[in-house]
Amino acid sequence: MSVKVLQNALAPLVVSNFFGTAVEQPITIAMYAKQSEVPTSGLAAASVVMIGGPADNYYSLEIGYGSGIQFVQAAEKGTGSGGNNSMNVDRVAEWVPAISTSLGTSDTKLYSTDALGAELSSASGNTRSKAAPTDLRLFPAAWGYSDLYVSHVFIYRGSLTPAERQEFYDSGSVSGLTPDAAFDMSIDWATTGGQILDLSGNDRHITPVAGWTYSADNPTLTAAVDYTQRKGSTFDGVTHTLGTITTATLNGVTVFDHVSSQAAGTISFTGAITDEITTSGVVDLVLGDGTSTETYTMQVNVYGVVPSNNPAQKDGAALASLTGVQVRITNGTSLNGVQRFYSATEATDASGNFATYDVSSSVAAAADPVLMQVLTAAGDSITSTETVGLI
Repeated sequence: MSVKVLQNALAPLVVSNFFGTAVEQPITIAMYAKQSEVPTSGLAAASVVMIGGPADNYYSLEIGYGSGIQFVQAAEKGTGSGGNNSMNVDRVAEWVPAISTSLGTSDTKLYSTDALGAELSSASGNTRSKAAPTDLRLFPAAWGYSDLYVSHVFIYRGSLTPAERQEFYDSGSVSGLTPDAAFDMSIDWATTGGQILDLSGNDRHITPVAGWTYSADNPTLTAAVDYTQRKGSTFDGVTHTLGTITTATLNGVTVFDHVSSQAAGTISFTGAITDEITTSGVVDLVLGDGTSTETYTMQVNVYGVVPSNNPAQKDGAALASLTGVQVRITNGTSLNGVQRFYSATEATDASGNFATYDVSSSVAAAADPVLMQVLTAAGDSITSTETVGLI
C-alpha cells in the first residue's frame, strides 16, 4: 500500500537519532515514487527520503519533473560542499523505481529502469566532507505542483549487487538482507498501532504525519523471472525436475521441435524458440514429460527500430499504402555501416507509417545508432538516423 504525501502542505517527518549510531557509507536508499501530473512549467521535485544529521549533512533520493521530463536524483551535502546526480526516465505520471548508493566521499551511483524494465545508471563524483548522519527524514516536497506517492522505501547499510537491484525492481524488496543490516519500510506500510511504517523487527517506528493518507494507487510489481533471453539466441541449460521432456510450449506456441539437446534435468533449445515473439515481455515456458508439467517464466527481449519519420511524406503528402518498399538498416550513421536489416517487400499503412523493424537477429544492442535507408517503388528516397531499442 502506498502513502499519498500532499506536496507543499506538510512539514517533513523527522525522526531524530533514528539509526541510533551514525550511518557510515556505503549506504543505499531505494524506493518507488510517483507524481500525479506533469507541471506545465518550471520544476516539481520531492525529496522523498533523506538521511540527515548535524551540520546539514545528508544523503537524499528525489523524484521530480523538469520541462515535462521526469527525473530521479541523488543529492548529497557535507560540511564542505554538495552535489547532485540526476537522470531522466521515460515515465510520465507513473511509478518510478529508484536506487541511490553513496559509496564514499566522491562517488554516488544512481539506478532506475526504463519503461520496458532495462536498467539505467549514472554516477557522479561529489567532493565533500564525509557525512555520518543519524536521523531519518521523509520529505513531502522541496517544491512542486502535484501530489506525491511513495511506496517500498528501503534503506540498506551497504551497496546492492546487480541481481539485488533487479530483485528490487521486480518485487520492491531484496531477500537475504538481515534485520541488522536493512531497514525495510516497504512491504505493506503496516498500520498496526497506528504506525505508518512498521519497523518492529528493528524496534524502530515512525508515527504518521497528519495529512498523509494511505492510497490504493500502488506500483505494479512482478516476481523475478526465471530466465532472460534475447530473441533469436540459443537457450541452453534450462533446468527442471521432470523426466525426459516430450512437450514444450512458449507463450502457448509449441516449441518442442526446437529442442537441440537434453540430458537428465536439463534441456536446451535453438534460437528459433523465440521466433513467434514480436514484442518484449514475460512469457511462460511450459515443459512436460507426459505425466507432469513445470512452468518457467522467461523475459524475452526483442530489439528493433521504430522509424522517427512516421508518417513518411513527400511534398507534404503522406506516402500512404505503398508496397514493394526497400528498407535497409545499417550500423552507425555512415552509408557503409554493417547491415542489420534488409527487405525489398516492406509497405506503409494507410497513414504512411512504416512498420517497427526487428533487428534482434543481428548484434545490435539497445541505444545503438543506426542508419535507415528507404527506397520506394517510385524512386523516392528517405534516409534517417535512428536508435535501436527494446520493442
